[in-house]
Amino acid sequence: FAVRYDFLDLEDTSANVFGGKLTALNAAFNWYLAPNFRYMLTFVHANLEQKLLSGAKNEGSEEIAMLRFQADW
Repeated sequence: FAVRYDFLDLEDTSANVFGGKLTALNAAFNWYLAPNFRYMLTFVHANLEQKLLSGAKNEGSEEIAMLRFQADW
């Protein structure tokens, strides 16, 4: 089991770049079937907050679930 928090600042007001601020919370689970086979399940909750030139705010969030399988020979 693993948990991670990410933060990304996409703004540079001196260059008039208003990309916003992105935060993400990740939770991951690994299940090992054998020493060389595993399933990886990851959940991500991402949130973007952006201030536009007009002063209005643009906000959005996303929920992501990923399932992967890995085999190592």
